[in-house]
Amino acid sequence: LEILQSFYGSVESTMLNLFMAITGGRDWVVLCDPLMEISIVLVGIFAAYIAFSLLAMLNVVTGVFVESVLKSQATDRDLFMVSNARELFLSL
Repeated sequence: LEILQSFYGSVESTMLNLFMAITGGRDWVVLCDPLMEISIVLVGIFAAYIAFSLLAMLNVVTGVFVESVLKSQATDRDLFMVSNARELFLSL
């Protein structure tokens, strides 16, 4: 019960421990063991939080990457069109 109180005794310590769980600062097993003594449902909620947080983070990283590639591709396409237009007018 002391371990549970130290991990989840206040809102601040709970938020800090949940942040450390998704960033690798604290091992999941250490944080799940006190929850398992109370209810397996709490462990499921904890696992769902971890899964949701990691998938959301992965989605943001993927979105930033795709957006930068699309901007780069649009710039390349514009340069290609200008170059082709220049060649067309020079050939006339």
